Amino acid sequence: MVSRDSEENSPEPEVPPIAESLVQQTEEEQMLREAIAVLTPQCRRLVEMLFFESPSRPYAEVAAELGLALGSIGFTRQKCMERLRRQLEELGFTDDACSAHKKTSGSLIAGMGQLSTDIARRNFLARHPKLISQSTIEQLAQLVVQRVRVSTKEALHLAEAAMLIAKRLRRKEAQPLALRANGQRPLFHR
Repeated sequence: MVSRDSEENSPEPEVPPIAESLVQQTEEEQMLREAIAVLTPQCRRLVEMLFFESPSRPYAEVAAELGLALGSIGFTRQKCMERLRRQLEELGFTDDACSAHKKTSGSLIAGMGQLSTDIARRNFLARHPKLISQSTIEQLAQLVVQRVRVSTKEALHLAEAAMLIAKRLRRKEAQPLALRANGQRPLFHR
C-alpha cells in the first residue's frame, strides 16, 4: 500500500511558462469577445471588418457595406475604438494586460524552439494563427541568432518554424528573412 503522506510533502508540479501564457491569452481573447459583443451593431461590424478579416478591407468597401460616407470611416472608427477601450477597461483589461499580451506572444514564439517536428509546428500554428506574420519571422530570426550559441537544436527548430511561416505567408519579402534565420543566403533571380 502506498502512503498518501509522502504526496503531501512533494512539491507541486511546475507549470510551464507557455501553459500560463496560453491561459492568459485565452482569458484576454475572451474579454475582447465580450467587449466587442456589447458594441453597437455598426461598431461591432466595423471592428470586425477592419481588424479581424484577412486580408483587411479598404475603407471604400467598409463604407459601402456600412452605408457610410467614405470620409466618415476614420471618425467612426475612432469613436468605436474609444467605446471598445472603455468596455475593455470595465472588464479589467488594462495596459498591463496589453504588455502581458506582447510577452505572451513572445513566449509563444520562443516556445516554438521546443517543437521538434514539422507536424508539431503546423499544429501549433493552427492553434495560434496570429503568429503567421512577417513580425513573427523577424522575431524568430532574432531568436535564432540568440539561441544558436546556447542550443543549436532549439535554434534549428526556430529557423524551421520561420521557414514554415514564410511558406504560409507566400510573400516574397518573407522568404529571405526566413532563409537568413535558417542560416542560408537568399537567392534572387534576375
